[in-house]
Amino acid sequence: MEIGDYWAPQRIDNPELKSDLSKYFFTEKDSKQIDELLSKHKHQLTVICDRFEFIQKLMNFKKILIKYRKYEKPKSEEIILDGKKAFAITRIEHIDFEGFEFNGLTYDIDALAQYLQLTLIDTIMGSADYLHIVPWLKKQSSNKTFSIEELDAFHDKYIENNGLRKNFIKAFTIISDDLQKKISDTFLIAKLANNGIEQESYNYWIGLSERDKYLKIVRYLYDDIRCKYTHSSIRNFLSDTHIMGRQSTSFKVLISKVDPKKITLFDLLNEVIKELLISRYDKIV
Repeated sequence: MEIGDYWAPQRIDNPELKSDLSKYFFTEKDSKQIDELLSKHKHQLTVICDRFEFIQKLMNFKKILIKYRKYEKPKSEEIILDGKKAFAITRIEHIDFEGFEFNGLTYDIDALAQYLQLTLIDTIMGSADYLHIVPWLKKQSSNKTFSIEELDAFHDKYIENNGLRKNFIKAFTIISDDLQKKISDTFLIAKLANNGIEQESYNYWIGLSERDKYLKIVRYLYDDIRCKYTHSSIRNFLSDTHIMGRQSTSFKVLISKVDPKKITLFDLLNEVIKELLISRYDKIV
C-alpha cells in the first residue's frame, strides 16, 4: 500500500520514568529494585506516574497564572439578606499571560486536578467486576415485579456494593489510620448559611460517630466530586475561601476546618495516592 496523506497519533514516551517513580513514590528503593518493578508492571506504573506528574504540573501552572492575576476595583451592591440590608462585594479578576486571556482558569485547574486525583485512585485500585443492575436484581430476589419503594432501596444497595464505587471506598479504608484521621479531622459536610454554617446540618454532623463522618467524606469525594464531574461536568473547587461572606446553599458542601495555607484536599489526595501505590507495589521487590 502506498503512503498517502494520513496522520496518526504520536507515540509519547517518558524518558525520565524511572527517576520520576523514584522522586514521586519509591524514594527508598534503589535503582535495581525500580528496574524490577518496571520489568513486571511497566504499563501500570507508566500510566499512574505520568498522570500523577501531569496533575502536579497543572498545579504549578496555576501558581504561574496567579502571579499574573489582577483584580478590578471591588463592586458593591445593596441586597436583602435574612430580612436585613447587606452589601454584596464582587471582585472581577483578569489574568493575561503571553498575550492570552486566562480569566478564571485557576479555579478550573483546581477542579480538574481534584478530579484527576480521584480517578487515579480508581486506576491504582484496579478494575472491579461490574454487574449490571438487572442481573444484580435477579440475584437479590426471585420476584419479577418490584414496588417503587423496593426498587429505591435496591438501587441504594446496588450503588453501595457494585463496581468502581466499592473499590474507591475500599481504598480509603486501607490507607494508614493516621491519614484517615487527618482527612476526618480536616473536613465536615454541611450546608452553608449566610456568613456561616447552617445550624441544623452542622448539628447532624456533630452527632455522627467519627467513623460515619469519615465514610461520608469518602462518599462525598466519589459521588459529589468525581461522578458529578464525569457525568454532568459539575466542578467542585477547593475549600480555600473563608465562609465569612459566603451566601447560604441548599445543598451540602465540603467545608475545611483547617487553614488552607496548611493543608488542602489536593495535598491530602496526593498523600492517599502515594500510600496506595507504595502499599500495592512495595512487596513486589
